[in-house]
Amino acid sequence: MPEPRPARCVAEQTIVGALRLREVDCDRLGIERPAVDDAAQAAALDAALAAVVADAETGGVLAEAGADVATLRRIHEALVALGAAHWVKGQYVPVAALLDPYPLAYLLKLEKRGGLTLMAINQVLGFFDGLTQRLVLPEEASGSIIITRAAKK
Repeated sequence: MPEPRPARCVAEQTIVGALRLREVDCDRLGIERPAVDDAAQAAALDAALAAVVADAETGGVLAEAGADVATLRRIHEALVALGAAHWVKGQYVPVAALLDPYPLAYLLKLEKRGGLTLMAINQVLGFFDGLTQRLVLPEEASGSIIITRAAKK
């Protein structure tokens, strides 16, 4: 019997399954664009956000930041609106960024300071593309705060 998958993996697959393919992908793959089911997409996003809250790591990040599901929704909407709605190495970035504690911590700090920027979006995309393991949070007068993924043991 296979081991149970972590909640965030299941949630990401759930929302990915409910999201429509981009027109370019459909053309490239030679398939017809699937019908959009907004209710299924909303339910999948709700499931992913619930998984973020329920997961020990990401839930801890949320608690530390004093964030809630409404904050996660704002971040998700900002990621999509600012152009992060991309698939990078098999992960849909607006969801994967919330399900991973490292970019989540970074995005929550930016949200607390007034919102996401295009620079932040580029860093998050680079993080998932493997171009960087560092997410740099600009500081007003004293350099930068750098959030890095801990080395796996």
